[in-house]
Amino acid sequence: MSQGGQVAQCTNSQMTFGIELELLVVSPASAFKDLPRVIGPDNYAFAVVHRELLRRGVPSQWRELKCPCCQCNQCTETDCEPIKCIEAWVNEGSKVSCVPSETAFAVWDVGTDSSIDLTKAELKDQHGWQKTKMELSSRKFSLAEDDWEQEIASVLDAVDELRKRGCILLTNEDTGLHVHVGYDEKNVPLTTCKNIFQVMTCLERCLDQIHTTSRLEPGHGLETGGHYNAPLSFFHRLHASATLHENVFDWCASVESCESYKAIDGLFKVPVDKIRPWRRGCGHTSTVNFENT
Repeated sequence: MSQGGQVAQCTNSQMTFGIELELLVVSPASAFKDLPRVIGPDNYAFAVVHRELLRRGVPSQWRELKCPCCQCNQCTETDCEPIKCIEAWVNEGSKVSCVPSETAFAVWDVGTDSSIDLTKAELKDQHGWQKTKMELSSRKFSLAEDDWEQEIASVLDAVDELRKRGCILLTNEDTGLHVHVGYDEKNVPLTTCKNIFQVMTCLERCLDQIHTTSRLEPGHGLETGGHYNAPLSFFHRLHASATLHENVFDWCASVESCESYKAIDGLFKVPVDKIRPWRRGCGHTSTVNFENT
């Protein structure tokens, strides 16, 4: 593994992280009888979760609340009665304010994710119930200083209020739990990036055992310009020597030889075809995300 020397190291006191929780909510019409009928039924589940978060003292905002009058995300009309009506219902019993934060990742965000959906088998069982694609994005946590375990538990309790109303909460092959790790406002130290890269390279087969099979498709999507769900070995093999006799130790050595973030980024580039230039393969398209380094 990388040798620290005088290179900056991450410590628990400096580490920050955030999570994204995706789920599907299937609701009968009777689940939201107490909600003001000023918003569409596709918004009811969001309203309930937002309200329950505020009641539990978890600061949150609902970015995608649309005014039924003008369909904007945040109506600028101060006398917009539908928005005022639903906000009054959401704030009932609230322990914290739901005023949208101007600081990025300062509060929880209640929203949707268009990339998730029910499977064909699950769709057959809907029987006219309302479907909601939900994503909850956390605020930025300090690993050492925040009581993040209790806060995340409170968020799960807020979501569980939907189940108590008769809704069905589903996770499937589309939904996921994403964890984003950072170093506050700074880049994660280069040595730490290399250590993470090397550990995940060594333990790839172990990590595969906790993935769904749909996540184990190396190079899937190359024909359309993507490379989704590609494991680290996929990228290592693309950059292997002509002898093709490299093993995991050679791959770790290639990571160790990187002397900059740009060099690490280069290990994730994929030759899509002869016409397109080499493209980045990090971010959501692979099992490790170094796009913010």
